[in-house]
Amino acid sequence: MTTMLRMVAVATLITSAPAVGTAAEAPAHISCPPPWTEPWVPDESAAKQIYLAVAKTRFPSKFRKYPVVTVSDGGDHWDVSQESGKPPPKARPDEIVVSAGGGQLYMSIDKCTGAISNAAFNR
Repeated sequence: MTTMLRMVAVATLITSAPAVGTAAEAPAHISCPPPWTEPWVPDESAAKQIYLAVAKTRFPSKFRKYPVVTVSDGGDHWDVSQESGKPPPKARPDEIVVSAGGGQLYMSIDKCTGAISNAAFNR
């Protein structure tokens, strides 16, 4: 009887768990402080939508030069920015290529609260 209950409980957990996708999704168990019981921004898709809502409303012209939105997992937050989508320039054997920011909007989005912080333009 105990074995049967354990198997049912495991099956329930597996079938009710969110699908595992990209490595940039929130960890399976992130501890959020009260009153949040789970992350409001649980995955990179949600972080990207928040970023797009702000960036396209406030700075729509940036999408002409930087159409690709990138999201990376920062642990308790998401780091979201834009890039051109073009490959970086290749250096010849006698060169060193240095790249600097070009004005893309960057922001951090808290996984638990959805709060935006560190919003700035890369230089």
